[in-house]
Amino acid sequence: LYFTEESFDDFYYGKGSTYPDVNGGVGILFEQASSRGHLQETINGPLSFPFTIKNQLLTSLSTFQAAIDNRTDLLDYQAKFYNKAIDLAGDEDFKGYVVKGGADTSRMQYFLDLLKQHQINAYVLEEPLKVNGQSFSEKSYYVPLAQPQFRLIKAIFSEQQRFVDNTFYDVSGWTLAHAFNLEFAKVSSNWGLNVAKEPWQQPVKSSYAALPQSYAYAFKWDDYLAPKMLNSLLEQGVKARVALSPLTAKTPMGEVAFEPGSILVPAGLQTDSNWVSYLNQAQNEFGIEITPISSGLTVKGADLGSRSMAVVKAPKVLLVGGEGSSQYELGEVWYYLDRFVGTAPSIVEMQRLDDIDLENYSHIILAHGNYNRLDDATKVAIKSWVRKGGVIWGHKGGAKFLADQQLLKANYLSRRDVASAFDTTGLTYADKDDLAGRQRIAGAIFNTSVDLSHPLTYSLNRNTLPVFKNSTWLLEKSDAPFVNVLTYTDKPLLAGFTDDVNVEQVAGAAGLIAHSYGKGSVIGMTDNPVFRGYWYGTSRLLSNALFFGNAFYASAD
Repeated sequence: LYFTEESFDDFYYGKGSTYPDVNGGVGILFEQASSRGHLQETINGPLSFPFTIKNQLLTSLSTFQAAIDNRTDLLDYQAKFYNKAIDLAGDEDFKGYVVKGGADTSRMQYFLDLLKQHQINAYVLEEPLKVNGQSFSEKSYYVPLAQPQFRLIKAIFSEQQRFVDNTFYDVSGWTLAHAFNLEFAKVSSNWGLNVAKEPWQQPVKSSYAALPQSYAYAFKWDDYLAPKMLNSLLEQGVKARVALSPLTAKTPMGEVAFEPGSILVPAGLQTDSNWVSYLNQAQNEFGIEITPISSGLTVKGADLGSRSMAVVKAPKVLLVGGEGSSQYELGEVWYYLDRFVGTAPSIVEMQRLDDIDLENYSHIILAHGNYNRLDDATKVAIKSWVRKGGVIWGHKGGAKFLADQQLLKANYLSRRDVASAFDTTGLTYADKDDLAGRQRIAGAIFNTSVDLSHPLTYSLNRNTLPVFKNSTWLLEKSDAPFVNVLTYTDKPLLAGFTDDVNVEQVAGAAGLIAHSYGKGSVIGMTDNPVFRGYWYGTSRLLSNALFFGNAFYASAD
């Protein structure tokens, strides 16, 4: 027995059964029900482990055989699929997309490399371009529609919000540029468009000259790999500070402005005789320029010895896992910390936390999960640890736990609270599934407004930030000043399906709240900042919490 056309939508192009469809193939999803062991009693009788293996194998082999039998038809279909692409692109009322570049070179390169992996060409602008009031500099890129991958180009820039069927499995919004926090716009005409003749290619890594002896050194926090470079230096014993206010410093190249979040390495603090060689190695490994600073007296802004130059230390992270935590979201955090921060967290099962000396850690991260099973002694120990200077981060279920324990001073709306806003008057039993679908947020993209002055948002280059939302749990905006770091905009839905009732409730709610707790800090986020490892835009919030989590003070009382 089997069923089709239920539960699993065919909209999301990241799904294994849909991805082939936009690449000239035929995507097929087959899932065999698990026996949950060697033998399970089901409504259809006993289901054995050998049967599930046999059924999966036979279906796979039959699929291979069908593909071989229809080889000519499938190849002909794929050829026509791509041959029609240029003509279909010509039928559109616009010519392509322009994507804004900026100071974060690595993030843009990850985006462009992903396009290139899919045979999508992007061309750097050779002159600035203005589209519908938006300005795009020469660091921006143009992606023309007239390419064999026309359909995929439209798919990855899609901001569709209405669908034929509003029942989704897990994702209804997949705009890749939003995931990378990149501004983009449709280009309606090629008139005035001046781009490079050749498409983007992965550049050769920059090689920097050896740094001269200097009073101090600095690098900017814009680049996506800056956290990993900083962590590498800190783990080698280099002493560093973060600028909490803008400054202009004297350098051998003249006056250079540094924004808040810039990292300063004063020579007078160093104890390792090889510390300059570590800087030289780092800037060449990570491709981020380090600037020598000639004097501790700045031209403008705070001097290098100011209290606004906060100490930064290598984070020692405790990631709470085990039964009760989401293995998916915990793994996404682990992946981000390992690949893009260069730190190896200690993953401790929830029930073993009472055996752990929290004093060995600077940060605790609670990914999505149910943490109510923690015993009272552990909860008291965590509060004491934060009060002494620890930084605790929680998102989704992790943030709910922090709020329930009064660590996070915030109110919230539960999923039941949000669902109760739907009018059920006159509904019949036949409307039950439709209502359940409307009450969910099945992976949509929402817009938030950003407090760009807050240390947790250093490196973000605009006052809005797209977030991926797949839960109706909501933090209410705090009445306390200085603690609402992200707030959903008044018209927050950017892409994907969400019922208007839910959109209205999300509007104006808090996206991220951060405040002091004794000498420590508590940070709660409504959504997952590292969803499936490709949400490059919001992930910087997490790395900022690791390095700057104690660089702010804001009372929630």
